[in-house]
Amino acid sequence: MNRAAGLPDDTFWIVVDDESGVPCVRLSGDLDLAATSRLRTVLRPLIASHQAQRVTVDLDAVDLVETVSASFLAREQLRAHAQGVGLELRGARGVARRLLALAGARQNA
Repeated sequence: MNRAAGLPDDTFWIVVDDESGVPCVRLSGDLDLAATSRLRTVLRPLIASHQAQRVTVDLDAVDLVETVSASFLAREQLRAHAQGVGLELRGARGVARRLLALAGARQNA
């Protein structure tokens, strides 16, 4: 697992960094209802700023994605697209990847 060193297993964290001019929101831990609320407060302003034509959400270190969270990400992709911003989801594995697909989210490898 790609957990940050020293963090307990039940910790959810969000780090936003820059990948060649593209904002990248890196997540780690369980993407449950509480974590989704925190993600919303980070993701929506990034999309609304219109400074980027694309925003990436990296789910590589996410252990669990709840149904409500998968639905949120699928809706945010539609919202971003309507604002002219691409919202790329990458790194989801296993059940999390399948849940995102069932919710209608488009994912990159």
